[in-house]
Amino acid sequence: MTEAAPQSGPQEAGTLRRIEIATAALLSLAGLISAWASYQASLWGGQQADHYADANAMTTEATRLSVMDGQAVATDTLMFIAWLEAAADSDERRMTFFQLRFSPEMRSSFAQWRARVPADLRSAEVDRMAPVLGLLPRHPEGVEARRLQAEAAKEFAKGDTANGNSDRFVAGTAVLSVVLFLGGISPLLKNSKVRIAMLALAAVIGVGASAFIFSLPAASL
Repeated sequence: MTEAAPQSGPQEAGTLRRIEIATAALLSLAGLISAWASYQASLWGGQQADHYADANAMTTEATRLSVMDGQAVATDTLMFIAWLEAAADSDERRMTFFQLRFSPEMRSSFAQWRARVPADLRSAEVDRMAPVLGLLPRHPEGVEARRLQAEAAKEFAKGDTANGNSDRFVAGTAVLSVVLFLGGISPLLKNSKVRIAMLALAAVIGVGASAFIFSLPAASL
């Protein structure tokens, strides 16, 4: 009995030393991966903000252009109605006056419509408004507004994707904090078997969290 004690002492010290090394390695790896995940979350968060800012700017510009397009269409419509009224009165001077004030886009549509109806509108058998309303022109402002709206939708989608990636990196960091917690309190435990069990649990959680984190798309500057 007196000879077994000296042998158990070095063995216990060696076990504790290995546990301490494993704990330090686990905490270091968890800390490094957690820092990298936080960095990635920050990058994705920045990209999210950029995409949302671009989308908001495009939406604002699209709204402005849509208003201009609506005003242009309203002006064309009013001018055409005034032209119809002049045509109903057979007033060539007024007809010319309003026709000259059509927008360039409306002039092209008007020419197409005019070629489809009789010279004397009063003799036509069909409603004269329907054909021309179908030919109301597409103004450049409206075309650009629709393009910007489509681009804004894409930017919003990219922002949502970046936001999701950022959230997932933060979730991975939160799980790694459990590893840091378990590894941090393990030195307080006196029983080496309990410490080993706790480190094993922390290692399993750390491996799972690390696999999840490294499966996520990495952002770049």
